Amino acid sequence: MAIRKAEEMTWTEMDGLDREETVCLLPLGPLEEHGPHLPLGTDLLTAEGMVEMAAELLEKEDPASIYLLLPRLWVGHSEGAMHFCGTLSVGTATLKALVTDLCIALTRHGFRKVLLVNHHMDLFHIRALLQAAEEVNRSYATRVVEASSAIFFTGKETAGEREPQGSLHGHEETEIHADVRETSFMLHRHPQLVHPCYRELPPVRIRIAEELQQGHIYFDEMGAAEGYMGSPAQATAALGAAHLEAGARAIADLARRLVRNEDIVQIGPHMERVLRHLPG
Repeated sequence: MAIRKAEEMTWTEMDGLDREETVCLLPLGPLEEHGPHLPLGTDLLTAEGMVEMAAELLEKEDPASIYLLLPRLWVGHSEGAMHFCGTLSVGTATLKALVTDLCIALTRHGFRKVLLVNHHMDLFHIRALLQAAEEVNRSYATRVVEASSAIFFTGKETAGEREPQGSLHGHEETEIHADVRETSFMLHRHPQLVHPCYRELPPVRIRIAEELQQGHIYFDEMGAAEGYMGSPAQATAALGAAHLEAGARAIADLARRLVRNEDIVQIGPHMERVLRHLPG
């Protein structure tokens, strides 16, 4: 099996890839505030780290297929964090159009299998990616899959199955952003980018769905005065390694299923209703 980075290839090398056996992996996410302790690129670095580890797993376990790693795309919708400096949010129509056009461009070169690897769970962002995938799949003989919804929103998995036991300390619904998971991942993968103040940050417990129902859009309006929701002080590098491995294995499984042309449930009925009733 070959792991190839698109930006390092010539056009003739890419042209020589077997289109039927190639899955394109595109990590993406916005530059977005992640509290006073994590860098703006946390979502991008997490998506990229999971793609890289998934590629390592696939290289060992799936020698017949080809995985084309595309450069990370630093774009996404993050209106809720726009009151914090450094967040660069684009409109959902822009996001949908950009991802649609990139997938169509791959299709025009004969690549039919694309996995969008996203670690940014803003529901408007997710909906735009799903709409882009649906549009491309409807118009072309392709299979574009958005990974985070296929992993988290199908209704087939519980948090206990996705995460190491006890990792969220019984607060799954309030560990949301720049939280124990993301801080742990960064401690494991990029410890030099984690500000030591994370050890002193008190837990911030916010039920974001309830806040949205009350008309609160922005994180600070919801009570996240410093831009994080959860308990980053509980983070450990060991938990970060486990979080990385769990995500990478889920992505690798999706990639294998794309190669085998197996069915992939993109989203469960509950989340489908939630996304359908989002404004805009």
